[in-house]
Amino acid sequence: MVANRVASISSGRLHVVAYLLAAALVVAFLPPASPRPAAVAVTSEIEPNSSFSAANVIQLGTTYSGSSSGASRRDNDYFAVDVPSAGRATLNLKFPANSGKGFAYYVYVYGAAREPLYNFDVLASASSGAWLAAQATFLPKGRAYIRIVGYSNLLTWGKTYTLNVGYTPANVETEPNDTVATANVIKLGTTYSGSSLDMSGNDEDFFAVDVPSAGRATVNLKFPANLGTGDAYYLYVYGAAGEPLYNFNVPAAGGSGAWLAAKSTILPKGRAYIRIVGYSSLSTWGKKYTLNVSVPVLALKATPVPTISGAAKVASVLTATAGTWAPARVALKYQWVRNGKAISGATGATYKLVAADAGSKVAVTVTGSKTGYKTVVKTSVAKSVPLQALTATPVPTISGTAKVASVLTAKAGTWAPAPVTLKYQWLRNGKAITGAAKSTYKLLAADAGKKITVTVAGSKAGYRAITKTSVARTIAK
Repeated sequence: MVANRVASISSGRLHVVAYLLAAALVVAFLPPASPRPAAVAVTSEIEPNSSFSAANVIQLGTTYSGSSSGASRRDNDYFAVDVPSAGRATLNLKFPANSGKGFAYYVYVYGAAREPLYNFDVLASASSGAWLAAQATFLPKGRAYIRIVGYSNLLTWGKTYTLNVGYTPANVETEPNDTVATANVIKLGTTYSGSSLDMSGNDEDFFAVDVPSAGRATVNLKFPANLGTGDAYYLYVYGAAGEPLYNFNVPAAGGSGAWLAAKSTILPKGRAYIRIVGYSSLSTWGKKYTLNVSVPVLALKATPVPTISGAAKVASVLTATAGTWAPARVALKYQWVRNGKAISGATGATYKLVAADAGSKVAVTVTGSKTGYKTVVKTSVAKSVPLQALTATPVPTISGTAKVASVLTAKAGTWAPAPVTLKYQWLRNGKAITGAAKSTYKLLAADAGKKITVTVAGSKAGYRAITKTSVARTIAK
């Protein structure tokens, strides 16, 4: 029985070995396998993505596909996008047409701290994406979240949608800015974009501006024309302490900005606040507006010409004295110039002269700027920086036999500071010999009985050129 078992095992092993040998032969004669296709970048949502922490991170300008589906009656798809700087975002959500009537999706936009910024009830008729893309959606720098909500009772349930988030950098409002404390600080004379659009149906946008001196301000609020009749926005102006100064019911016919700009708005010196209020019942809801607050540009009272002190020679330090600009405080910027052209990196009140300055004129420009005042540029009298002197300029020597057909050799010696470019010229009785401009010269019959010398001209950028002449050699007749 044991013998039968051993025989059976041995026989089984022989079968296994035979099988493996056959398999190896088959593999050996098989054609080489085709290379595996490269991985394709994923541009579709990855479930689960039903929360902020599970949001799919997407790239600006890239189209992603997704769908509202799942075991429950509601599906939340979260996407995260990183905005490089404040600007306008374009949300392009497309889905199949003929998705019935009513709503297709509910879209929410949140900031980096997950604070609600916007919400949109997207109708089934808006399948091309144009309606949502046209909504004036502005985002601050940083991460933003987009949440797409679908329900099983909507005809878009189970259908594929595509999402593409576009972005254009600009001076824009950054939500939330619905209080004095969160007001967007804007610069006089600069145009900013904004919109009345949020989750509550009424939106308050606060802007803060610093007025350099009491006087009239021009508040220019522009928005699309042909928006019907009635009111477009309600605009309020407050002082530094939040005290009300003005309020205007801006008509829909005032989209050019001229109506509001013509109003006499006198502001005290200091901070002022502009509050723009819009409602979902108004035709401007979701539309872009632009705001520009300006005041007459004043002239600085004192704009002295800067002066330069210090020795005008290479390696010395020059110091610019800007003088006293008024009214204080005036921001001053320096720029050193060489022969009228800006010197790269030379933007401090002091400048150390370099070799490139030798033989040129160096000056400094001072630019004075102050909010509400015209910027002024003043340039100093230029200082002439002399060329430097070479520290070693030896007299050349001539070696070789002074007879016709012999070769003379000029030895220039060591010029400093190295490197110095050297040029040779041989002379016959003090006149240059045509073509004799090397360190060696073969004497000709015309040289017999003449005096032969060589001149060496040394040159280096930023240094005075020097020419040295050897002692003459008289050539035998």
